[in-house]
Amino acid sequence: MGEILQTLFGNILMAVLIPVAAAVGLLLATLIKKAISKIDSEAIQAVAWQAVLFAEQKFKDMHGKDKFDKAYEYVAGKLPGVSKEDIEKAVEAAVGAMNKEFPKAPSSSTNP
Repeated sequence: MGEILQTLFGNILMAVLIPVAAAVGLLLATLIKKAISKIDSEAIQAVAWQAVLFAEQKFKDMHGKDKFDKAYEYVAGKLPGVSKEDIEKAVEAAVGAMNKEFPKAPSSSTNP
């Protein structure tokens, strides 16, 4: 009788533990993917910020799309394999943040 109870208990324990372990594993995998995605996003954003600073300092005579393209090239060179869309979003966000952080002085069309 003891062996039967032991076998029954073992089967019940396995029937409970396997789904619980699978659920915990799935949850951990999801959390790890989110954490890696957040780290990747922060890394791309940091490089985009550097790229925009670089373009602002090195290409002072360029404006708009030309300067954006230089920042894009910088990020693409530093982070090969990152999608074009992700780089564009990161550079646009960096440009927006930089414009907020360092607003351009209003230019006057007439000189005193």
